[in-house]
This record gives sequence, C-alpha cells and structure tokens, in this order.
Amino acid sequence: MSLIIGVNMSENLNERYKKIIGFLHAMSLPYCNELGIQIDIEVPKNDELNAGVCHVKDNVYLIKIYPSCLCLDYKIQDITRRYTSDDLQFFGRAKNLGVFERFEDDTYREDLNNLFATIILLHIFYHECGHITAKHVDVSGGMYEEYDATRIGSYELQEHEMVADWLSTKDVFCSMFYAIVQNDNYDSKEILAILKQLAVLYWLSLTIEFQIFDSNHMDEIDDFSTLTHPHPVVRLYYNKEAMREAMADILITYGLDDDQAETGVNLIIKEIYILIQSFLGITNTPIVIKENDFKIIDYYITLRDFPYKNDTKENTYLHLMPLSDEYRKICEEYRVFQEK
Repeated sequence: MSLIIGVNMSENLNERYKKIIGFLHAMSLPYCNELGIQIDIEVPKNDELNAGVCHVKDNVYLIKIYPSCLCLDYKIQDITRRYTSDDLQFFGRAKNLGVFERFEDDTYREDLNNLFATIILLHIFYHECGHITAKHVDVSGGMYEEYDATRIGSYELQEHEMVADWLSTKDVFCSMFYAIVQNDNYDSKEILAILKQLAVLYWLSLTIEFQIFDSNHMDEIDDFSTLTHPHPVVRLYYNKEAMREAMADILITYGLDDDQAETGVNLIIKEIYILIQSFLGITNTPIVIKENDFKIIDYYITLRDFPYKNDTKENTYLHLMPLSDEYRKICEEYRVFQEK
C-alpha cells in the first residue's frame, strides 16, 4: 500500500487516484442505474479526513472524498499491529477485495490493512450515496460535508447520519458477499461460512473506521444531543442491526422465508460474537462494545424515534421503519433488570 502523508497542492489528485475513482464508479453503477442518476467523484486538494456530497443539477451529484480517506494505512497499521498471519488467513475468501496499490514485498499485514482500508472507503462512499437516497442533499443546498465543525449538533442531524450509515452498510455488505460468491454454486454450509467471515470482517472494519474518524467522541458524554454524529458506540450498534438486515436479505435470496432468515442470522451472530470479542482484544482501539448499556439502548431508541415524535416523518427525507413493540418490551425489561 502507498504511504502518503500530506498533499502536493499542485498535483492533480483525480489523476493520482484514477484507479480508485474508477473502482468507485464501477461499484456504484448498479446503484446509479437503479435511481436514474449520475455520480461524479472528485478528490479535492485539501488534506482533510472528510467526505461530502452535493446536488449539482437534475439527477447529477458530486461526491468529494478528501485525500486523507485514501491513505489510511498509516493509521490502520497502528490499530492492527498485533494481528498475525493467522488473522489474514481467517479472512482468506475476502483478501482479494482490497483495491489499494500493493508492493511486491507487502506482507500479510499490509494485505489485511488493504482490505480494512477498502471496506472503510466503500462505507464512506456509500454513506454519501445514502444521503442521496435519503434526499438529504436535494434540499440542503451546497456541499453536505460530514465533519463540519461550524454546525451545532442535534438529534435531527444524527438521524440523517444514522440513515446514511444504515443504507451504506446494507449496500457494502451485500456487494462484498456477491463479489465473493459471484456465480459459483455454493451449498448452504459454505454460504453460512462466508456470511460469518464477512460479518466479523465488517464489524472490525467499522470499529477501526470509527476509531479513526470519531476519535473526538471517545470520551463518556451525558448529553448526546450536542453531537453532529452519533456516538461511535451507537454507530456500531445500529450498523450491526443494518448488517443483520443485509444478511437476512441475502438468506432470503437463497430460498429462506423471513422467519428462517431471522433464525439463521441469530445463529450467525451468536456464533461469531465471541470471535469478534477476541479480535477486538488485539485491536488497539479504545472503542468498547457497550451494546447492553441501557444508556446506549435509550440513545439508539431516541434516534429511531426522532422522526416519529417530532412531526418530521412526513417530510421529504427517508427514515428507518419505527421500532417494533417487541424490541421496546425487551429493552424495558433489560432496563428494569439493570436497575435492580
């Protein structure tokens, strides 16, 4: 992988990252065809850890991915420095999905970091596409940039980010799965094995991404409403839910009904949870999975409820479906148990 720190302001970065831009264009072509839109991609010269999207004209959008998002290896290698060759072998089916430039003497560690960097880039890119799908940019005007320090945080902004994250996770996870299986005739056992590996890989990639991009949100916070982005623990929580939804959709395409797909997903998550915790144990990141903390659960419910309790569900934005009564009952029972 290329190790680039700093940007030559006179250089044409669109030309330098021509391969990456072409890769993103190719990946997003089915999405663009489905929506009947065109997406242009640009790498600005500003050396920022940021991305943004804007509506240029009818059915034409521009996504900007700043150069620091394209050279994450020097950050990732510190987070994953305790990983071994066995860890790459676990993700063997997916290792060829990496898109960044490699050198002949790259080791298993660079291969794995390349894979993480590719998934993070795809999540960033499809997150911007999610803002298009959810119609956030059609009415906002100007560039919808993710980390605008001048904005004051609110649950409305955070709900936008949650929807974009959710759509991105579903798109990226399904794209990764079908890129691996292609047209091969896998049996059900092999399909489940691929889903398990991708679930672990994707969860780790998100953990690394949020460690890099959301480092200013690592501290404990009481007033979540002041943030422009959801707290990284909550981002991990609802992205896991989106990943579960993506896995269920995939299982349904293989002939399972809704109940069978849900059962299959539950078995996958149960089987990989200890494995994920083991990987997180050797990942140098302060993010801790606190999904069973009732404050985090309440925060997630607040974001999901926002459009339905603030008279915004009828606006032009896309929102997630309301939480089920069953989910709320489970959360309330857990709260009572925790408070005893």
